Amino acid sequence: MLSDNYRHNDLKYIESIFLKNYILKDYFTQQQKQEAAENMRSETYKKEEVIFHEGQPSFLIYFIGSGIVKLWKEGIHHVEQTIRFAKEGDMFGFWGSLENNSYSLSATALTDVQLCYVKKDLFLPMVQDNFSLEVILHDYIKELKKTEDDLRNMAEMNVREKAAHSILVLLDVFRNCMDEHAYKTILSRKEIAALSAISEDRVSKQLSEFKRENIIKISDDKIFIDEKALHKIINAYPWYNPSAMAFSFK
Repeated sequence: MLSDNYRHNDLKYIESIFLKNYILKDYFTQQQKQEAAENMRSETYKKEEVIFHEGQPSFLIYFIGSGIVKLWKEGIHHVEQTIRFAKEGDMFGFWGSLENNSYSLSATALTDVQLCYVKKDLFLPMVQDNFSLEVILHDYIKELKKTEDDLRNMAEMNVREKAAHSILVLLDVFRNCMDEHAYKTILSRKEIAALSAISEDRVSKQLSEFKRENIIKISDDKIFIDEKALHKIINAYPWYNPSAMAFSFK
């Protein structure tokens, strides 16, 4: 867990985090909300800190109070491939929990993150006792599966199209916090490479090309990204949906 082992277990603080989640807020009964809050714990993760690794036992389900979490798999030659992002109000970790006893993805804090977590042995029976909630989760899992299929489809894109796709995904993730830090992450060679499954060197060359074409402009510490131009580059792919990579319960 955390290197500084920071936890904040005040009940009202925990409720303020997990009730940002659309499912818990709208589909849990008052008794379920109280039971969940009493059994949840909260924790803070620093940027780039690993929350859990793919293959680890999946004992916990997480809810994000603030920040962004990157969910990824280790591909060929130990290359990281980003599968999706989770933001404030989202939950994660249950995908592996519902299917088996280990996480199917790794989770890393892309920014500083505040979250709370509950044992799946407590959470899953609540889901099973609530028909509406079970239907919602089933639909959400189908959406996540579609996202993974779309990611595989992206293999047909060339380097230019993959880079454009990745920048649009990251723009969507950081839509509500477009500060200097956000733009640095959006244009990070590492993050674009992880999303697009191309090398950082090729990403760097493509970013330089986008700058020459004024698709990306950087002057006086101001950054402008021409989203229309990026959409035009990948317009040939009707399955493309950037928000699916950051699917939210909001």
